[in-house]
Amino acid sequence: MQVFQSHWLSLVVSADRPMLYDGLSGKQVRFRLPKEIFWQASDVSFWGDRMALGTNDGRVYIVGMHAPTRGHWLQGQQEAVDHLAFCSSGESLGTLSRGGALRFWLIGCPNEFGSVHVHCDDPIHLDYIHNRDAWMIVDRKQGLLLYRDDGRYLGRFALPNRSSVTAVATGMWSKSLVLVRKNGDVELWDSLSLVPALQPSMA
Repeated sequence: MQVFQSHWLSLVVSADRPMLYDGLSGKQVRFRLPKEIFWQASDVSFWGDRMALGTNDGRVYIVGMHAPTRGHWLQGQQEAVDHLAFCSSGESLGTLSRGGALRFWLIGCPNEFGSVHVHCDDPIHLDYIHNRDAWMIVDRKQGLLLYRDDGRYLGRFALPNRSSVTAVATGMWSKSLVLVRKNGDVELWDSLSLVPALQPSMA
């Protein structure tokens, strides 16, 4: 069973069927989507009532919960979409493929508006950090890598004991970063001041 969660929605994918729940009331939300989408889902991102699902065949499915039968596909990644995230306004989406292709999409447009090949070794999370107007990749071997949606590399942040990180999440508007360690420790970092200066080394 997989659980994908945002501030307002929770998606539970079990062996039987996917179930969506309201994050505030805990009540199940009625929706109907093709089951094969969920059996291929590799990552899910939410923005408001909008949901984006990355799949193992390199596609992304975007759907609004107010009209769950009117979703559309984004195609362009050549490998599985392991990580994806909406920006803070919900107007664009970032996707990271298994081969390191970081692509940027405008919601409602079928084609990407930017891309860059990222040299990451063990990425476990992608998110948009509003405080820095940048896309952040959390990599267990390299630390925190920041990129603009024009593909410009902003630098690498140090992440102490990065190999021990097992899960990552961001708080409301990506102002905070939550790290979970192998020993069960949970750390809450401010996304603007969590590290010292950017390291000059290239990713």
